Amino acid sequence: MQALQDRLAQLTNPTGSEIWTILKESEEDLRADLLNLGEKKRIAEENGKKKLAELSAKKEELQNIKKDVQKCQEEYKNYVETVKNELKRNGIEFEVICRDFEKERELKLSAYKSEIRGLLAIEGLRIPKIAENIRRVVQILKENRDSNIHENLGSDFEVFYSKALTQFRVELWNFLQQNRIPMVPVNDTLDLTDLPEFHEKLSVFCKFSGDLNYLINQEDSQARLIASFLGQVTNICMDMLEKEKDFSWILTCALKWSNNIKEVVRSAIKIEEKDFDKELEKFIHILTSKFIKYNLEDPLVFSKLLEILRKYEGDFEDLFVPFYEPEVLSKRILLEIEVFSLESTRILNSERCFDPLEACFLSSSTDSRWSSELIIFFEEWIQRINCEVKYMKNEEVQIAFYETAHILISDLCARIHETANRLYMESSWANDVYLVMNNVWEIRVMVESLTLTWPISSMNIEKEYEKEWNRLGDMIMEYLNDIVCTMDEKIRSNYSIADKPRVISSTFNRIIKCLSNVSKKISKSSKSTLLNKLISELFIDLQKKFDVWQRRCDFEVISIIYLEIYGNLMDDEKWKRQGEESRREITQLDALMKVAANKDPSGELVRIAFRSIDEEQVGKMLAELGIKSTSDHAFQDYQILAENWDKIQH
Repeated sequence: MQALQDRLAQLTNPTGSEIWTILKESEEDLRADLLNLGEKKRIAEENGKKKLAELSAKKEELQNIKKDVQKCQEEYKNYVETVKNELKRNGIEFEVICRDFEKERELKLSAYKSEIRGLLAIEGLRIPKIAENIRRVVQILKENRDSNIHENLGSDFEVFYSKALTQFRVELWNFLQQNRIPMVPVNDTLDLTDLPEFHEKLSVFCKFSGDLNYLINQEDSQARLIASFLGQVTNICMDMLEKEKDFSWILTCALKWSNNIKEVVRSAIKIEEKDFDKELEKFIHILTSKFIKYNLEDPLVFSKLLEILRKYEGDFEDLFVPFYEPEVLSKRILLEIEVFSLESTRILNSERCFDPLEACFLSSSTDSRWSSELIIFFEEWIQRINCEVKYMKNEEVQIAFYETAHILISDLCARIHETANRLYMESSWANDVYLVMNNVWEIRVMVESLTLTWPISSMNIEKEYEKEWNRLGDMIMEYLNDIVCTMDEKIRSNYSIADKPRVISSTFNRIIKCLSNVSKKISKSSKSTLLNKLISELFIDLQKKFDVWQRRCDFEVISIIYLEIYGNLMDDEKWKRQGEESRREITQLDALMKVAANKDPSGELVRIAFRSIDEEQVGKMLAELGIKSTSDHAFQDYQILAENWDKIQH
C-alpha cells in the first residue's frame, strides 16, 4: 500500500490511464497486503485473548498473595498480644524490656563505632596490614546490617576510601610491575615455584578491593577490582599517547596487555567474561577520548579512529561513546561541514566542473553510467556518511549527522543553481545546460537511493534538486518556444511567400537539432523524462499555433508545415517512444492536422497526413473520453478525437 501511495504521489497531473496502469500493476501486491492484514488481525486477536487470560491469572494470584499477607499480619498481631499478656501475667512490663534492649543495643553500636574509627585511623601502613583492619570493619558491618551504623559513619568511610584506594592502586601497580605484568603473560614471567607466593599476594589485593568497596556500597564489586587492574594498562597507554600518534599500535598493545591482566585476575578470583569486557570497553573509551583531545585539530582524526575501532566493534557494545561527547561531536560536525564546503567549492569553481568523466561517460554499453568529478565526490561523501553513522549507536547523534548532511546537500543544490546562472552568461551555455542537468539529476537519484535508511525524510531535498532540474529543462523549452514563436510571427506577417518555406524549414531543423542534442547529451537515466516533457509541451504549443495557421495562412504555407511536421518531426519514431505524455500530444496534433487536411480539395494534405498513423494511441485517448472507437476506419477516429480537442486537459 505504501509503495502504491509513493508511486501515485510522484505523478504530476496524472491521467486516468496512468493511474489505472499503476493500480493494475499494484493489484497483486494490494491483494497480498489485504491477506497480510487479515492474518495480522487474527494473530492480534489471539494474542489479545492470551494476554487477557494471563492478566486474569495474575490478578487471581495477587488476590491470593494479598490474603496470605493479611493472614500473616493477623497472626503476627496475635503473637505480639500473646507475648505481652504472658509477660504481664508474670509481672513484667513489655515496654520496659524493649527500652532496656534498645539501650543495650545503642551501647554496643557505640562501641562498634569507636572500634571502627580506631581501625580506620591507621596511617602509613601497607596493604597487608590495612587489609586485616578492613576485614574486621566489614565483619562488624555485616553483623549489624539492620543498624544505622553504616549511615552514621558514611563520611568516615569516604575519607578512608579515598586514601586507601590510592594506596591500593600504587601497591597493586608496583606489584604487577615487579612481575613484568601486563607486558608479559604471568606464566612467562614466573617460575612454577614462584606462582603460589604470587597468587597469595594477589589474593590479598583482591580481597582488600572487595572489602574496600563494601565500605562505600555495602556490596562486593568485581567491576572496581577489574578497573583497578586495568588502571596499570591505562597509565602505560596514557604515557604512550603523549609521544605516539599511531593509535592502532597503542590499542593493539593495550588489548594484548589487557588480556594478560585478565589471566592474572582469573587466577585469583572467578570472573565472568562479560564483566571483564565491560570494564575493558570503558578503558578503551578513556583511551579513545584522550587520543581525540590530543589530536582534535587533525582533520583526519575521526576517520582514522573509525577505521581502527570498527575492527573491534563486534566484540563490544559501543566503542564510539567518546564520539558522543558534546565537545567532540560539535567539533566533528563542524569539521564535516568545513571539509564538504571546501571540496565542493573547489570543484564548482573549476572551469569544467560539470564535464563528464571519460571512464564513466554514457555509451552504448548497458553497464556504463554518466558521471563527473562532482558526482564522484558527492557519491563518495554520502557513502562515507552512511558508513560512519551506522557505527554510531546513539540515535540523537545519528539524527545530528543526518540533519547536518541534509543542510549540506541542500546548500550544494543552491550553489549549483548559482553556478548554473553564472554559466548561463557564457557562450558555451548551449552545451553546459545539459551537463548541469545531468549532474543535478544524478545527485537527486543518489539522494533518493542512498538516504532510504535514514530516520529523517529526504523528500524535501529531492524536491529541491527536482525543481532545479525542471528549471534548467524549462530553459530548453523556452528556447524551443522562442523558435516556434519567431516562425509564427514571420509566416503570419507580410513576408513574401518565397521566404516563408525557408523560414519554416529552418525552424523545424533547429527544433530537431535541439531535440537531437538532448537525446545525445543528456544522461541515459534522465533522457526519456526530459524528452517526454519537451516534446509534449512542444506539441501542445504547435496544436495551439496550428489552430491559427489553418485559418490565417495560405495553402502553400500550410502544405509546407504539413511536410515539415509529417516528413521530419513525426517521421522520427523515437520521439513517440519517449513517454505517454509526449505520445498523447503528438497524436492530438496529428488528429487536428488530419481533420484540417480534409479541407484540401486536391487531397495532397490527406496523403501527407497519412504518413503517420497511431491507432493504438487514438483508441486509448477516445476511451479516456468515454468514446468508443469505430475500429473500421482510423481516419474517422482521428476526426472524432479532433472534434473533442477542447475536452482534453493540457
